[in-house]
Amino acid sequence: MSKTRLILLFLSFGFSVTSQTMEKAITYFDRYEYSMAYISFKEAGVNQMDSDELLKYIYSCYVIGDFEEVCRHAEKVASQEEFDSFFLWAFGQSFLATGQKQKAKENYLHYKELIEIDHDFVDLRLQTLAEINLWDMETFITNTNVFSNSTKGDVSGFRSAYGTIKYIEIGLDSAKSILPKAQIENAELLLLKPRIMSRESTKSMQITLPDSLILASVNSISFVPDSDNVFLSYSEPAHNNESNYAPHIYVGKFDATVNRISDIQKWEFSGLEDSSSCAHVSINSLGTRMVFSKKKRQSQHADIYISEKTGNSWGEPRPLNVVNTKWNEVFPIFQQDGSLCFSSNGRKGYGKLDVYTYSFESDQIKHLKAPINGPMDDFNYYEDSLLLGAEYTSNRFNGVGDDDIYRIIYDSVSTELIVVENVNVEKRSEFVNISQTLHFHFDEDEPIETVIIDTALVLLLKNDSGLKIHLDCHADERGSDLYNQELSESRGKNVRKQLMSLGIQEDKIEINALGESSPVIHCDDCDKKEHAGNRVVIFSIQKTDPKDAL
Repeated sequence: MSKTRLILLFLSFGFSVTSQTMEKAITYFDRYEYSMAYISFKEAGVNQMDSDELLKYIYSCYVIGDFEEVCRHAEKVASQEEFDSFFLWAFGQSFLATGQKQKAKENYLHYKELIEIDHDFVDLRLQTLAEINLWDMETFITNTNVFSNSTKGDVSGFRSAYGTIKYIEIGLDSAKSILPKAQIENAELLLLKPRIMSRESTKSMQITLPDSLILASVNSISFVPDSDNVFLSYSEPAHNNESNYAPHIYVGKFDATVNRISDIQKWEFSGLEDSSSCAHVSINSLGTRMVFSKKKRQSQHADIYISEKTGNSWGEPRPLNVVNTKWNEVFPIFQQDGSLCFSSNGRKGYGKLDVYTYSFESDQIKHLKAPINGPMDDFNYYEDSLLLGAEYTSNRFNGVGDDDIYRIIYDSVSTELIVVENVNVEKRSEFVNISQTLHFHFDEDEPIETVIIDTALVLLLKNDSGLKIHLDCHADERGSDLYNQELSESRGKNVRKQLMSLGIQEDKIEINALGESSPVIHCDDCDKKEHAGNRVVIFSIQKTDPKDAL
């Protein structure tokens, strides 16, 4: 074959691959799968795009939060004769997110000139531009993406009397069968499912509903204190009746022994009675107040409603007007101290949904600052005394999945959140030389169990220079010495990552990678159980300086 012909064949093949990748990107875009569309557009090559493809690529970038890439192509789009005015808004938001205030202002003002309504919504962004440099960041030790996040949605919940609640997305195929995690990208439908992890367990378990609700997507549950009653909100996107597509509120009975909700009935004010969407139910620790978000029929925006309990009955919900604006107020969650957290895009903020707190006692609303809030959606913030911090959810760029759970550990903790007195003296002896064993599947470096540590230990390690966490990391004998050495080190690093997400400083954690050289269980012809006993990381607290001994 001649050199010229070979080059032409290569170019033809390259064009064919590019064309197929572009078609795949547009298919993803038309299915609203913007993360996948974004990846395929980049593979096809920005320079190969026509004007319509470029706009779809920029829109995908904006939706997933790659604001730098949006800004990079803003001038090219602005030079086109015709394009949707929405892109001026997207450019304003993107320039704000990347700190280019003057360009943000220009695009906001141009957008305001072209639209006929919601000028005051644009004015909120202009007010943000004037004040954002004055906002201090929240002070914290760590702010991390929780290691267990999946490639789809993971949503933070709250710590209940039964255990910690969170929500994860599962995927269904075209036959409405649940897909394994490895195939979730091929899902035709995604459903949100609640999970619970008790303090005594290292694994979370799914909270199940009756078989008739196997295809329900549950966005919130909340337990009534001193009762087996539970309120929940869910939608049924695969239901034959369109009224079930939107979420509504129901009440049921919770059996903690099997983590199952049964006897589910629609609540009197479920939303079905007035064709509204109702979601994000939360009940305070006294069981006297319930809040939820509600979007009325044909409305574009949601408000937070509150119902108060008198005797055994819940009163008719009313809008909580002190927090509601003319835009969206959603994801209300009662905090441990009785205050309320919610998300809103109708106030001065960094971008889309920002988290705010409301005190019923002082009637004051506080805007949480970065890194909790940012230019994307931030919601479901819940302070947790056992964490010395909080967990929240965000869809910020470069996360693991579509929505990720983040954990922030504060560098100072109010006495309202937790009181740990004389921790260096009284608690030190309780933790020295304790140990925990974490197990691993064959040839894997992610621990099966989750590290569980007392909050007092977090403070103790922070303040006591004579203590460190020691990780002895092992592998079973199968595989080469070098491979097992590297595998045990990788296991130690993943355990260290978990510990750091809990607020432990990296320099307080020592990794001792032993490979197969120092087995926990000595055996000549090991069986499965013995191999499993050697695939471990042993976590212990040790004194590093004899002078610090008690």
